Amino acid sequence: MKKPNLYFGEFKQYDKVFITADNGVDIENVKSVAFDGDILYIAQPDCIIEYADGKIKKLSASASNLFSVNGKLYAAIGNSLAEIKKGKMKKVADFDAPVIDISVALDKSLWLITENALYLEENGEFKHIVDIPEKTVCLAAYDNKFKYGETVYIGCTEE
Repeated sequence: MKKPNLYFGEFKQYDKVFITADNGVDIENVKSVAFDGDILYIAQPDCIIEYADGKIKKLSASASNLFSVNGKLYAAIGNSLAEIKKGKMKKVADFDAPVIDISVALDKSLWLITENALYLEENGEFKHIVDIPEKTVCLAAYDNKFKYGETVYIGCTEE
């Protein structure tokens, strides 16, 4: 019969924090959330909320989606992509259609889809790769050239 072990050592303590309407967040209309380091950003129809150290700060911009990739925080604002840095927004690129999703491949390359096209970021600019069906909903980039070649998966509701 095995004897039970009792270990007294270090372990992480996790806390849960509830962000509610009492904090000034319109819970019913949260579109997207993403972290930039320890700061949580919440996208709502009329603003982006920055939550840090228990405090809420509303940024004047609004976004349809937030993406935390490669150590950067991006916001989809209609047909534009912006980077959020320390609560400030800087436009990165403009497209012909609304930005839907971003994905990072294993080689750290940044892929982006709009409602009708796939792009690859190269040297700070987004290069158009191919047109895609208009009902695109998500993107997943995978890069293992030795096993699969360069593979990008696009989820859409049309063929």
